[in-house]
Amino acid sequence: MVCCACKICIHTFECSCLDYSIKSIICNHIHFISLNIIESENKLLEDLTSNLFTTHLTPEIDAYYTVTSTKTKKQSETEESEVHMKTLGNPKKDENIYAKFKEKATSMINKITSIQNPEHLKVDMQKLEALDASIDVTSTGLKVDSQSLDVDNKVVFDDLSNITTNVDFYEKPSKELIHQFLNYHPCQPNDIDFNTDKVYFTNKKMGDTRKWISYSLDRKSFFCWICIGFGLKDDQSIFVTGYSGVTKHFYDRIKEHEMSKTHINNLESFLMFESNKDIISYFTKAREIKLREIQNIRNILERVIETIKMIGKRGLSYRGANEAAYTLDNNSLDHGNLLEILMLISKFDPILNNHVQKCIDKSKKIHKNQNTKGRGDLVSFFSKTTANVIIEGITKLIKQKISEEINQANFFIFQIDTTQDINVVDQCSIIVRYVNNQVHERVVSIVNCKSGKGKDMHELVSNELNKLNIDITKCIGNSTDGAANMQGQYKGFTKWLTDDAPKQLHVWCYAHVLNLVISDVTQKTNESISLFSLLNKVAVFVRESYLRMNFWKNTTEGKNISFISTLGETRWWSKEKSLRKVFGSLNDSQNSIFVQICQTLFNISTSESMNSDTRFNANVYLQMLIKFDTIITAQLFLLIFKSTTPLSNYLQTSGMDLLQSYKMVENTIKTLKDVSRKFIDVYEKAKYFSSAMNVIFENEDATFRVEEDFKETRIKRKPKFHDEIINDTPYDCSKKKYEINVYNITLDTVIESLENRFSKHKEMYIDFELLHPTNFKLINNLPENAMNKIAELLTDFSPNIDKKILQEQLIDFAGKWDLLSKTLLEEYNCMTLDLEKDDEEEESKLAKEHLVHKKTCKNCIFCCYQILWKYNLYATAYTELFLAYKFLLTLSITQVQCERTFSKLKYILNRLRSNLSQERAEDFIIMSCEKDILYSLQNVDIIEYVAQNSNLMNKLLIG
Repeated sequence: MVCCACKICIHTFECSCLDYSIKSIICNHIHFISLNIIESENKLLEDLTSNLFTTHLTPEIDAYYTVTSTKTKKQSETEESEVHMKTLGNPKKDENIYAKFKEKATSMINKITSIQNPEHLKVDMQKLEALDASIDVTSTGLKVDSQSLDVDNKVVFDDLSNITTNVDFYEKPSKELIHQFLNYHPCQPNDIDFNTDKVYFTNKKMGDTRKWISYSLDRKSFFCWICIGFGLKDDQSIFVTGYSGVTKHFYDRIKEHEMSKTHINNLESFLMFESNKDIISYFTKAREIKLREIQNIRNILERVIETIKMIGKRGLSYRGANEAAYTLDNNSLDHGNLLEILMLISKFDPILNNHVQKCIDKSKKIHKNQNTKGRGDLVSFFSKTTANVIIEGITKLIKQKISEEINQANFFIFQIDTTQDINVVDQCSIIVRYVNNQVHERVVSIVNCKSGKGKDMHELVSNELNKLNIDITKCIGNSTDGAANMQGQYKGFTKWLTDDAPKQLHVWCYAHVLNLVISDVTQKTNESISLFSLLNKVAVFVRESYLRMNFWKNTTEGKNISFISTLGETRWWSKEKSLRKVFGSLNDSQNSIFVQICQTLFNISTSESMNSDTRFNANVYLQMLIKFDTIITAQLFLLIFKSTTPLSNYLQTSGMDLLQSYKMVENTIKTLKDVSRKFIDVYEKAKYFSSAMNVIFENEDATFRVEEDFKETRIKRKPKFHDEIINDTPYDCSKKKYEINVYNITLDTVIESLENRFSKHKEMYIDFELLHPTNFKLINNLPENAMNKIAELLTDFSPNIDKKILQEQLIDFAGKWDLLSKTLLEEYNCMTLDLEKDDEEEESKLAKEHLVHKKTCKNCIFCCYQILWKYNLYATAYTELFLAYKFLLTLSITQVQCERTFSKLKYILNRLRSNLSQERAEDFIIMSCEKDILYSLQNVDIIEYVAQNSNLMNKLLIG
């Protein structure tokens, strides 16, 4: 916006009058000043041009300047071009037009008197000489571009208009003289009585000069020309008024001035003037620079965050023995996983590499400076403090995500269990199971449990759920290991939880129940006790000495066949694993290591290098292994494990549904009942195994053989007294005796234990069975009391629910199932356990998860739920039925996810990391277990959390 009268912008001047202050317009005062300035400038220009051109260059140019004052600007520019073209179009022979112009200008400058600084005259002469060098005019037929000549002439007039007399360059210049003022300064003569290296340079070796200081030879004083030209008019500091330098500490005064706030502000004003920018553009540019710096820091922090995510996913340690930044370039030191990975990435990442080098250099300077303590002003983002803040932020965001999903799911069930860590601290794992579009089992907390009482456990769980903003009244059940403090009727954990959620269901973990069944049956008869004790003792005997293990390696001839592991009561798979490894499967003995174990024990028993006790024990174990009682007992338990192992594997699967588990339990019981009196099949398999092993021993010229049948023993008869009628004569046949006393008792114990321990909640299972697709064709005529139990459990979540409504919706849905099931995806992902791998070295390897593809069965509870979810049928048509399916999938019948968490705990909190704090241990367990949420977190959210941690981080990351 420009005023048409005075030709200035409304922002050129400011005035203190009311018109300007309130209306922000050009007031009469500004108009008056502007018109006077324009008039004085025009007068000065006229005086200079009239003196300069006393002798006309050509008649055309003279005529042009005579009439210019009466023309408009546009007309003047047009006619000026025409005059140039006429003048240059007919040059006189041997006449240099520009030489005459330069000659007249030089003569005019020579007439100027009272110039204080002769150096300024030299500058103007250099400008005039530059004009001569830029245009080469010859005396023969020269054609010159009128536009370029016009520009050059304009430069000459502009330069000549700025040449004024009686100018003091050590006073604040006017607006018209500011360019001359800047051309003059800095004036730094060398013939002065001071050390010019200290005055004109901050560091001469580095070439750092003080361009702000000038020295006046006339006044013999030092001046700050920046403060003179761009400071306040009333500034009376020593370098504005002139500093002679005769006082003490002169050089210190120079340093004090260049570090003063006033000088820095004036310097900023000068830089703004040089860049032709106003205050708004200055701050805009400064803000852009700041934003670029912030973005660079955030880019570096993102790399640190991604590295910590990877370390957390793998459960690795992140600290090292040497974490100081000045040691990072020393590859012989251990810096820890975090710093080592970042240093590796920096080799291929220019952004990170530049930052690392700066941190190393700055840290070395701080380290060398004995007066500086700590890190100084260095912020590397590699320190343990920053890493801990990032880890804490990741964990909080994961918990926040889980909390949001649980609240959206409307109801949930949780699993709890405890274990002792390496520091003999009781750790409680809290797992929450809920259903959205999929079944989720999430780790929400790993907390130190200081009391095992039911009430204390309830308070512990309640506090942890409250921290996550989870309403415990929405809990529909819990799953525990069945200990007395958990399921006690009066003071157990379940009793206290029922006070908060009256309709919640307590489920004794099916996996624990099955483990108890197997434990019971393996300790029922002497033969079973002898079998598994023998396997455990053999494993301990060979593994406890490297010399005995060498016998095993020599026997296997370098085939890298691992030896059997020791048995454990808490490792559900260990008994079945060892038994199947030694004796093979029920119908196939080809993959067994029975022959190798027998040969190893025989070699140890006959080796003279072994002591007598070792040789004796080896012989005892060998004789026990080759007994027929051992062989047939092993075949008996292989028969039992053939039915129970698939059930055990399924119960350790993440995301299983209740009905399928209950069906598998019933099928297992049915299978065991079918073989409960088929002793002859086991007997024949034992005989076949013994014969096959003896064939191998004969081929290898072994001196021992496996028994191929029972040994007949002398029958001990009880004495019969006079008149005593007894009929307890023992069986004469060892085979019959084994069948009755071992085979029948073992199988009857298994069946009875399964039926008794899995009979709870049978009424609920009957109702839920109606929801299974396999029963859809049988529900046209539902019983009157069908769906009664389900409707009762869902009342708190849907007050209007009724068994009649559930029955109607189920019948309608079942009638359309064949059509709806065709729309299901052919494949979906589910998490399962790989139980086929050899996991003998560490118990934690049992819980390794891998992603596999399974074909959609289109015949299960989850498929029904997916149909209702996918096509939004739960919104109007099947609202109550959808709630019933969701309730069924939410119910948990195991708490094996807690066992997986403990496996992670033993891996993370091991003997080498026993000093890891409770908070960090929980953080790493959650990151390792919840990998999908970990990598779904946005780095921006983590950076925001880090920025809120301190004012310094907020300044560096937000600005």
